[in-house]
Amino acid sequence: MAEKLLYEVTQNDYERAAVFEREKILTDYYAGLASAEQQGIKQGKEEGMEEGIKKRNLEIAAIMKSQGFAIEQISNITGLTEQEIQKA
Repeated sequence: MAEKLLYEVTQNDYERAAVFEREKILTDYYAGLASAEQQGIKQGKEEGMEEGIKKRNLEIAAIMKSQGFAIEQISNITGLTEQEIQKA
């Protein structure tokens, strides 16, 4: 999917790099969720899993903010509130 998207973007190197970076962030986000879930299951605590997911979502939100994602997009993807995203 990312490769197809790259071909659709203009041949501008900056645009291509930006699309690639955003795809990487989203991939990292979903990998982080899987990791947090496994860590929570390993600990055997529901709170541990929720805490791990929340922590990873905050880390991802900070990265996405630095990459120019809109707060609304970050909120939709991570499930965080605007206030939580602003603090990230």
